[in-house]
Amino acid sequence: SLLAQAQLGNGPLAMTLNLSGTPAITANSDGTVNSFDPSSHLMTNVVHTSTLMQPAQPINMLTTTVNLFITLPNVPAAAVLNGNDPPQLLQELPLAASPISFAGNSNASRIDAISQDNGSITVACCYCEKPAQVSTAGQVASIEIATLNISRTLPVGICPVYGISSTDNQRTFILNRGSGTVTVINSQLNQLDNTPNRPNLDPTTGTLTLPPPAGYSGPTFDAGPVFADYFAPTSQLVTANYDSNTISII
Repeated sequence: SLLAQAQLGNGPLAMTLNLSGTPAITANSDGTVNSFDPSSHLMTNVVHTSTLMQPAQPINMLTTTVNLFITLPNVPAAAVLNGNDPPQLLQELPLAASPISFAGNSNASRIDAISQDNGSITVACCYCEKPAQVSTAGQVASIEIATLNISRTLPVGICPVYGISSTDNQRTFILNRGSGTVTVINSQLNQLDNTPNRPNLDPTTGTLTLPPPAGYSGPTFDAGPVFADYFAPTSQLVTANYDSNTISII
């Protein structure tokens, strides 16, 4: 049932909720941020609006217990806002070109900003819509929540598009569509996972290769992972592989 509707900024692209479920926050194509209580009493006149530094072209966002982070590919940077209602811009953290998303839980001590470039300025926004044409690896930047600074950058695969952390904040998984791989990060040590003797995992790079299904006899297999979810009771990561019409269970 439709309970309520309200007007937001132009072209909302992403929405997030904090742990308490309110406020809901949207990042909009016009460089504004809206916050509101997602209730059946919602009306346009109670929607709050903040403005990012212009021109801003936000894509994705992540909220923690203290702050809100928004990717700004055109800067490129991560906008950091406080948890007020409405949220206010605190600073911008510079990132490698084409930042696309964040990985991390709201209660983590650090999160990872995912960029499709690695500082070479060769991967512009939207290049990864055709990942076969990209050969430059991406990177993640580790953002410390307590100090709001970047503590480290780590290499990932080609055209990283999504990231997710285990619920215990021990591991973070970056999905590299262009490489057909998952980069595994040891979140506690803030380094690539170097666990030895794991099937399909290269401990020198933290790269987990997604193999073809059993009995596959087609052309060279390119999984093309683009989304994943983590099932905590069995510690399983399930990836949706767009370019191969498959899923992988890790």
